[in-house]
Amino acid sequence: MLRRLNRYELTVRNLEKKYNVTLSEFKKKGIVAKKGYAYEVENDLWEWESSQDGIKTVKAEIKRLRGIQ
Repeated sequence: MLRRLNRYELTVRNLEKKYNVTLSEFKKKGIVAKKGYAYEVENDLWEWESSQDGIKTVKAEIKRLRGIQ
């Protein structure tokens, strides 16, 4: 679980660095449209959203598992 969390967090950091914005700023600024709906940019958005969701999911699961102990 921790490896998965680290992978998601690394993806988010790399994309924030690549575009120099957070995911919410990326969406608010309409970067996908500004980049002409390029495959790479749309794929980055999908990966970014998936990683953000993954972070929330894995953190919740880790919290649940720690509560079982």
